[in-house]
Amino acid sequence: PQDERKRSSEWQTKIRRAGAGWAERMGLPTNEAFFAKWDTIDTSTRSNDPPVANGKRCAHCRRHVYFLQDNSKGASSGEHCDGVCTKHARKIVGVFGLTRTSFTEKPKAAEPKEPAPPD
Repeated sequence: PQDERKRSSEWQTKIRRAGAGWAERMGLPTNEAFFAKWDTIDTSTRSNDPPVANGKRCAHCRRHVYFLQDNSKGASSGEHCDGVCTKHARKIVGVFGLTRTSFTEKPKAAEPKEPAPPD
């Protein structure tokens, strides 16, 4: 019984650490609201580690990771991974309202030109 509790406690610690890692990767605070949503996700999904740092290779697809950044150039040719190449990762990101392109820099809008001063 004590070994069982210890294993359960270790498992819960692993799940919490994974949650904290995902929160950090998604840029979210690890507060009660985060863990309330985190706890709604099934345990097999929550047990997945967050994606590696940008520029490092993904453990699943072996491509370089650029987390939640548009990789439309590389998506079809396989150049980059957006960090959500598994169904578990897509589920986690979706629960928190992010998309595969959430961290893509938006092109800056051109500043409006001021009208020429009257002569």
